[in-house]
Amino acid sequence: ILKIQAILKEQGLSLGDVVMMHVYLAGDPAKGGKLDFAGLQASYTKYFGTTEQPNKPARAAFQVAALAAPWALVEIEVIAVRSK
Repeated sequence: ILKIQAILKEQGLSLGDVVMMHVYLAGDPAKGGKLDFAGLQASYTKYFGTTEQPNKPARAAFQVAALAAPWALVEIEVIAVRSK
């Protein structure tokens, strides 16, 4: 999420401007190939819906066979909107 925050900051945006997230999850070999949705949820609630950042963007999570980086288990795409 730190990389996402940095990219948003370059554009004058923050996590509070995120309106949609697409999350791609690959199975975790350490969990027998199962998805770590609980880990995803824990991270989501750490950054969204907090007192400091109350925004809760819509999201969709998808299971994928693998990601471009062979070591990666998650890839997140966000859509942010600049307020007028």
